[in-house]
Amino acid sequence: MYCSVSALLSMLSAWNLEYAVYYRILPKNLDIILVKFVKNWQIPLWTMFGLSVLAVSVYLTLGWSEAAIRSYVRMSAQISFVLFMLAFSASSLQALFRRGWTAVLLRNRRYIGLSFAVSHTGHLLALFMLAAYFPHPFLDRLSMGTILGGTLAYVIIAMMTITSFEIPRRRLGERYWKWLHLYGSWYLWILFAYSYIPRAMKTEYYIPFAVLLSAVLFLRIARAYKYRQASSKAEPV
Repeated sequence: MYCSVSALLSMLSAWNLEYAVYYRILPKNLDIILVKFVKNWQIPLWTMFGLSVLAVSVYLTLGWSEAAIRSYVRMSAQISFVLFMLAFSASSLQALFRRGWTAVLLRNRRYIGLSFAVSHTGHLLALFMLAAYFPHPFLDRLSMGTILGGTLAYVIIAMMTITSFEIPRRRLGERYWKWLHLYGSWYLWILFAYSYIPRAMKTEYYIPFAVLLSAVLFLRIARAYKYRQASSKAEPV
């Protein structure tokens, strides 16, 4: 696996990254846009605003119905997915590309993570509403594995959210904080992969989600490989 990662990294280095990644794919003023409009607590606030607009739009379109709640459940999950992927890949993108937009992304990783927690809380509330008002066939299809896996996911999200603030983080300790956020994030990635990759095999709509999952996995592996190479060169012979 590391050989393939090394080959891919070499290919990336051979290309003009500043042109291909920064100027071709992304607008030249992206750094200015991100710094001005996407920073700190603005990100969770914009997320709450967007989710509210989504809820109103779904209600106006479909009314109070099972289809409306299911639509919100599905779209809120996809919003959560994008936010989580941004937070989970921020450090890897900065380590590999070191551009202005990756620095902004990494600097705001905490707030993107909090936005993910906000979005997934809205997703959970919609699931409760679906179970309460339209229990069948929703509850009939729920397995114990889904309930336990989802409950653990929300416990992890709650713990990661609480420890995103300074005082709980200090009380937990740096070692356990890193352990919680590292393994907790991987657990959430696995859950998203378990949810979206099988669906991508059945319908084209979910292929972009599977591609993004794979891309983030590659970024994490490439970052680990880069650090391993750097540490091996730093060791005295």
